[in-house]
Amino acid sequence: MDFMGSSGLGTLVAAHKALRQADGELRVACTDARIRGMIHLTGLDRFIPLYASLTAALEGR
Repeated sequence: MDFMGSSGLGTLVAAHKALRQADGELRVACTDARIRGMIHLTGLDRFIPLYASLTAALEGR
């Protein structure tokens, strides 16, 4: 994916809330600097951890 608008950000927030209520955790594997920047700019990276690879996200590191 190379673009994320407000709908995508809203989907991340909704997924984060639903998983948190179920004692789960949303982990996002993201390598695109623009998307990482947007998530950081909105402050979502304080609640939703970003990882450099799918393997890292699955392992939580």
